Amino acid sequence: GLIGATIPAFEEKYGIKVELIQAGTGELFKKLESEKEAPVADVIFGGSYTQYATHGELFENYTSKENDNVIKEYQNTTGYSTPYTLDGSVLIVNPDLTKGMNIEGYSDLLKPELKGKIATADPANSSSAFAQLTNMLQAQGGYKDDKAWSYVKDLFTLIDGKIGSSSSGVYKAVADGEMAVGLSYEDPAVKLLNDGANIKVVYPKEGTVFLPASAAIVKKAKIMEELTGKEVKPTHKYSKYTFSCECSACTCARYYGKREKREFEERISKDRLRSQGFDGVDSHVDASWKSCKSDLI
Repeated sequence: GLIGATIPAFEEKYGIKVELIQAGTGELFKKLESEKEAPVADVIFGGSYTQYATHGELFENYTSKENDNVIKEYQNTTGYSTPYTLDGSVLIVNPDLTKGMNIEGYSDLLKPELKGKIATADPANSSSAFAQLTNMLQAQGGYKDDKAWSYVKDLFTLIDGKIGSSSSGVYKAVADGEMAVGLSYEDPAVKLLNDGANIKVVYPKEGTVFLPASAAIVKKAKIMEELTGKEVKPTHKYSKYTFSCECSACTCARYYGKREKREFEERISKDRLRSQGFDGVDSHVDASWKSCKSDLI
């Protein structure tokens, strides 16, 4: 996924080795809370707006210089957490385990033959699972609609208590043929498709909510204390790289190919020249570029 594209490119550029700790978002925030007096982590990558908004005391103030390039509604307004991508809720389907079934959306999941075969993470601990809960409630009438909550109850009855601890277990279980359908998100699903996995990615016919995921620098991180007074801290380097156009180009290449990466970089150069007042630069920036830049940076 995105983290798999970002870390190797960062390590190659700066020669700094990144140690990755992966877990559900809720678990990671609990870890940060328990370690806040002596943090182990330097940067947290992932999580919803609500999680950051209710844990502001855990993070350093930092605003990326690329902040103005992001769609206004998704800019860093907290002063410490920066949205770096918009990711949509999708259904990931194993075609071998769903033969004869027409799965196009949430309403198609309430099938007796899918009991115990639907993978999900815990909405209390996984931001992608929480996004799925948000999406299905909206799709079924809204948070205040009793029918929407009745749907959630029926669905989790079919899930039959098989709730995973993290989002990665959901898409892996479907790709490995352990589960028929997974409540997942676009980023890893696209990566699995590109890698040739035997899956289908379904954008629910009822609609898909795209929510921002953010990143932040951990307050009192050990690396911050060790490098106080130095001009550029590795922690800041990683945050700056995460939100840079170069990182976005690497991500674009991972998902869409080298040709698209070259086009992306070329458009970045033209856009920056224009913003600096240079003449002779093609003034046309098509809608797809604007969307790509805003979604990826």
